Amino acid sequence: MKDLTSKLSSLTALSSLKIVVTGDIHINTNRFPNFEYKRIKYLQDNINKHTPDLVILNGDILDKAKPTLLDLRLFYKFTSGIKSNVILISGNHEELSIRETCYDFIPEINYTYVPIGTFKFNDYKLLFVSHHLIKDIQKLKGDILFTHYRSAINLHTTDEYNNTLVSKKFKYTFLSDIHQKIEPYYNVRYTSSPNSLKFHQEVDQYGFYVITLDDNIGIKYHKLNEYGKQRLIVSKDNIEDIKARLKKYPTWLFKLSLPEGINQR
Repeated sequence: MKDLTSKLSSLTALSSLKIVVTGDIHINTNRFPNFEYKRIKYLQDNINKHTPDLVILNGDILDKAKPTLLDLRLFYKFTSGIKSNVILISGNHEELSIRETCYDFIPEINYTYVPIGTFKFNDYKLLFVSHHLIKDIQKLKGDILFTHYRSAINLHTTDEYNNTLVSKKFKYTFLSDIHQKIEPYYNVRYTSSPNSLKFHQEVDQYGFYVITLDDNIGIKYHKLNEYGKQRLIVSKDNIEDIKARLKKYPTWLFKLSLPEGINQR
């Protein structure tokens, strides 16, 4: 367990703490690298506009556990350009084994990797738990949990951990892994993804959370409208809607496909 209170001692003197939390960025320069650089710069700029005291990267920041040199170059460009303290936990995409992640083997540049850790701010105890250590959640005590796991909230997913338990155990839990902005309980929130994929069909679900800690816990959602990715299944019933979406979001990268079993000809 890593105690971050001394490392973040400059924050403990503040009367209030502003936090930005985002996850599932999935940096991958293998395809469309120019788009990828614009997407990450857009996200970085929007984070900095909020002038946060602390940024929490909530897992799956890299798309692969064995990133390429270009992936790492963009990753470090992203973390180095964030103008605040950065805490990073790992997600399932970054795991090399049940005990190790890629962050165990690369240098920390303007971020602190936390497999599992805590930070105390005033009366609030923040907890950070990487994906490969989620079984330890049941042993932890605190107020706000930041972690990475999926749960059975739609037909595509199964439970890795029980949202009912965390809803009772912590005042708030901020999750990543599911790419949608979903609140299974009023105090359990999936952060959504700045890298929208096939389970995410609404553009207004794309963004990140801004949390303010003072006498109360304030939570706002910041929407992003540019440089997202989305997979769309084309059919005769939705072709006009897809055309309108392509026109409305010119900076987005859309991957169009036909339903299963349909010959592309």
